[in-house]
Amino acid sequence: MNPIAAQLAEARVDEAARPVPLHVEGYDRRVALTEQELHALLELGPVHLRRSRARGAQQRTASWELLGRLVNPLDDARALLHHGDEVKYRRASTHAAGLVLQHCADLGRSYWGFMSADWATLAGPTTLQFLAARTVPTETTVRPFLVAIGYLLGGVTDLEQFGTFNRKHLAQLVFGTDAVELALRQAGEILDQ
Repeated sequence: MNPIAAQLAEARVDEAARPVPLHVEGYDRRVALTEQELHALLELGPVHLRRSRARGAQQRTASWELLGRLVNPLDDARALLHHGDEVKYRRASTHAAGLVLQHCADLGRSYWGFMSADWATLAGPTTLQFLAARTVPTETTVRPFLVAIGYLLGGVTDLEQFGTFNRKHLAQLVFGTDAVELALRQAGEILDQ
């Protein structure tokens, strides 16, 4: 083995030891929505799917209770994201989850059946196109959270479909700043050699 290949092998994290960010096996991953789920999604609509208490959305309505199998994995994915406790980021992750739920209603199926292209359609090829496609006011901070949630839930596989965006920020959302900085430093050291 040449010296660079040996160093690359040493620098790699053992795949078996790397924690899986979200174990999706424990969730009800049926692709088809039940009639009750679809009705609940349509009843809540884009504004209330954001679940913003500031906008008057109730967390414990009958409609929300019917959506537990869709909401719980989204909330678990959101909880894994590394963004600190800033209000704008909590709001962005909640809004992103609401957009995923709205897309489920639009497509008539759960996000467990979303392909990479479905996530790309939802996030748009650019931030401007993403914002233009929204029916409710949306901040630019929502799009990276949407892509990160898609990555954690397993549907996002091809980042090229999302056009130009800050991939380092996405990596930091999913893996954390420390892990990303360590990986970049290790890659830089190898390239320097």
